[in-house]
Amino acid sequence: MLKSILLLKRTFEMSTSSLFDRVVFYPANIVTYFRYILFLPYCFFAYRYPLIFVIAAWLSFLFDFLDGYVARLTKKTSLYGAILDMTIDRLFYCFGWVIVAHFYVGYYWLFYMIAALYVFHLV
Repeated sequence: MLKSILLLKRTFEMSTSSLFDRVVFYPANIVTYFRYILFLPYCFFAYRYPLIFVIAAWLSFLFDFLDGYVARLTKKTSLYGAILDMTIDRLFYCFGWVIVAHFYVGYYWLFYMIAALYVFHLV
């Protein structure tokens, strides 16, 4: 009995790790990784070069659409991909509102509240 439980446990661990390895490299997740790479110029150029900031934001929105489209097209969706996508969405939206708050100092409290709503997934 104990031997069969250990065998079942080992089989489950092997199948789980190989499943994770496959999910990490789903085509939609690879598109989402590009959004994480875009987050660097989005943050770095926000104050000095607003045009690059805006281009990075639009590219992020385009890749956001594209990763969902690729996931449905290839019929490879996962909880990992959903969480990955949701996390980068929150990063882009929150940082964007913080940047807007920097330029409109009189209403900073409003923009920080909007960013907080995005963090707590209320918007």
